[in-house]
Amino acid sequence: MTLLRLLALITTFLLGITTVWIFSTEAQLETTPPAPVNHQESGYGRTEAAEFDVLPPGQRIVTTPLRIIHKEKAQYTDLARSNGIQGTVTLRVTFLASGEVGTISVVKSLPDGLTEQSIAAARQIRFEPEMVGAVARTTTRPVSYTFNIY
Repeated sequence: MTLLRLLALITTFLLGITTVWIFSTEAQLETTPPAPVNHQESGYGRTEAAEFDVLPPGQRIVTTPLRIIHKEKAQYTDLARSNGIQGTVTLRVTFLASGEVGTISVVKSLPDGLTEQSIAAARQIRFEPEMVGAVARTTTRPVSYTFNIY
C-alpha cells in the first residue's frame, strides 16, 4: 500500500512540474518579440539581415522605406527624336545612406544618347534614405525613364 501511495505521489509531482513548464514556456513565447533585423544592401533591390543589439521586450524597430523627393525628367535628344526612338531606359541606382546617389549601372538601354540622358537625370535625384530604426541604410533600386514621341 505504501508503495502504491508513493508511486501516486511521484506521478502527481511529475505531472505538476510538466504543467508548470508548459505554461511558463507558452507565456515566454507570447512575450518574446521577434528578433530585430538590420537591413544592409546585398544586391538588386534586396536586403539581407545582420545582427542588432537585443531590444527591450515589446520594443520594435521601425523601418521607413526609401522616399524619392524629386526625380528629374530625362531630356529627349534631337537625334533620338529624328530617328523615332521610343522606349524605356532602366537603371540600377544605389541610394547611399548619406543622402547621395552612388553607383548607377544600366539594366536596359536605348540608343542615340537616351541612356546617357537617363544617367544624368538619375544623378540629380533627391531622396530620403531608407531608415531602420534611427539608422540610414544604403539601398539599390531600379529607376526607369520612358521616352515617347507624341
